Amino acid sequence: MKNKGFTIIEMLITMGVFALISSMVLANYPRFSERLTLEQTAQKIALSFREAKIISLTVGEFKVGTESFFPGYGVHFDASGNGDDKRYLIFSDLDANKKYIESDDGEKDVFIIQSSAFISGACFGEENDESLGQCEVYNQAKILDVVFTRPKPSIDFYDGDRSQWRNEQNVSIFVVNPESDVKKIIIWKTGQITVK
Repeated sequence: MKNKGFTIIEMLITMGVFALISSMVLANYPRFSERLTLEQTAQKIALSFREAKIISLTVGEFKVGTESFFPGYGVHFDASGNGDDKRYLIFSDLDANKKYIESDDGEKDVFIIQSSAFISGACFGEENDESLGQCEVYNQAKILDVVFTRPKPSIDFYDGDRSQWRNEQNVSIFVVNPESDVKKIIIWKTGQITVK
């Protein structure tokens, strides 16, 4: 009759291999967690752009006195260094100027990024890389409004740094975490919104 079972040496080797694999996984967990949080933050911001787009298409007529119109809705962010790089908002364009003007009437939803990630800025046009430093100075923006208006629907990009509307086909918004990982949210004039 044979004895079945493990020897002490086999058990120690198995436990050693298990401990080694576990320590490798646990050592990389904080980095993995930060990347996952960055991905979730970028997806939430992209969802806000989609929400503004849907609201602009579905909200009915808005009446001011005897006049009625269909307001546009947009997303505004300011990463110019005054502490608002963790805050962005959806606003209604009640005065039809296709940009955000600070007032209580126009702000619909204000969002605060709860993670360590923050909005570092934006790049206009297709020639942009994974980091804001790679885009030409003229194509960089720290203050940006993306406004969806009816009835076309059209999408307007307002460069708050230069106080002008931009005609590029897309804008990329960069979300960065403290480890310098970058997620890019791309909004196209056609209405497509992607996260890379």
